[in-house]
Amino acid sequence: MKKNLFGLGVAFLFSILSACGGAASAAGVYELDKEALQKTMAAELPAGAPAEMVKGMLDKMKMSVELKADGTAVATVNMMGKDDGGTGTWKLAGDTISMTMKGKDGKEDTKSAKYSNGVITITEEQNGKKVEMILRRK
Repeated sequence: MKKNLFGLGVAFLFSILSACGGAASAAGVYELDKEALQKTMAAELPAGAPAEMVKGMLDKMKMSVELKADGTAVATVNMMGKDDGGTGTWKLAGDTISMTMKGKDGKEDTKSAKYSNGVITITEEQNGKKVEMILRRK
């Protein structure tokens, strides 16, 4: 479970920052919707697994991204005692937000997500299943 949660954090980190320029309408600070992620993760648990374990891990987790009006972005991720994050750029085209991020490890990655009314929806594949992470503007 810790490995899967860490994988989600990494996916979040690489998915939240991106490509060249930005649109002021999407600029702002976004935080992970832990309740929505908890429901997604709980549905994936094997029968009899303690759902409270997932809630406990998510309660300790912090994930946010600031999309700045100048097209730059800063992500913060703290999970399982590990602080991570990165910087990058972003661009909004229609309902797609493209983000390029460089993590603390120096690797750069570009991803896309859906954007609508202050909500960023990131869909990633984890262990052969689609996992949806929702970030809401504060």
